[in-house]
Amino acid sequence: MSSDVKRLTTVSKTFGFLPPLSWKLAFDEKRGDMTMAEFIPINETLNDWSNLMCMQGFNGLAEDIEPAEFLDSMADTYKEHCQGEVIYQPLGSMKVEGYEAVHGLLGCTSMPNIHNASAVVSASYITSPRGEMGYFTVISDNENIYLVHKSIRTAVFTKETVPITQSNYRDFMAEH
Repeated sequence: MSSDVKRLTTVSKTFGFLPPLSWKLAFDEKRGDMTMAEFIPINETLNDWSNLMCMQGFNGLAEDIEPAEFLDSMADTYKEHCQGEVIYQPLGSMKVEGYEAVHGLLGCTSMPNIHNASAVVSASYITSPRGEMGYFTVISDNENIYLVHKSIRTAVFTKETVPITQSNYRDFMAEH
């Protein structure tokens, strides 16, 4: 684990966002001022996961964008890749360990099974679309922006059968 990922997991621990012990670090990357770490259950792969927790840190970004704008931009990114309907439900502002934060639900009823690390993987590994839904939190410490999200992949779903909703996201986040 690189020192940047260790720093990111230390920050996430401060905010109370850590993957379960039965999960593994599946992907990490540092690109410019962005550091990312993705965790999945130990018996899964990035090309075939059912649960994923992602932590990202963006050094110096807090001066340029508010957490709510950042979360909105995540929804815009989903719109670029989603082959179904984008589900986006901002849940408002909150404080996380005294820092400004926003949280929301974001997903896609039918998302192609792609991953930014799998560009080197043969196209034969790309499977049929799945539904993807997650709980996202964006935190600003006045200098940096942190994004933490936990997502699931399911069978393709509809707006009426969204698997994570305002009424059950707390249970989803408590699950291991």
